[in-house]
Amino acid sequence: MKHILIASLTSIVVVFFISLLLFLVSFAGGAYSGFLLALSAAFVATVVASISVILFAIPIHLLLSHYNYKNVTWYIISALICASVFIYGFKPFGNDTQSDLFTQLLICSSIGSISAVVFWFFAVHHKGITSC
Repeated sequence: MKHILIASLTSIVVVFFISLLLFLVSFAGGAYSGFLLALSAAFVATVVASISVILFAIPIHLLLSHYNYKNVTWYIISALICASVFIYGFKPFGNDTQSDLFTQLLICSSIGSISAVVFWFFAVHHKGITSC
């Protein structure tokens, strides 16, 4: 279970830093520029990622482990499904057009896929590193 905790925390930290960089770049030079605004937006993304890890990633990991699916592809597919449900199911940014929803889905699924690879690396691929 220690490797799942380390994988979860590492993937959440990765989401924070990717979101922070993304928001810093997107807010740069605009009307809403500023490090504190990017930091607060990255914090919100991290809270959403934490909830997703607890409610979605850990149960899916346990299910995949039970059925002995150890390929990173399954984790990426799970992240894409979670991002799709989050964007199209909850519509977190209001009633946006389909093109805006698709753009949000691309960003969310990209960050989620990177986070899923990090989670897989620590939870499945490199259990030996975290089993100390």
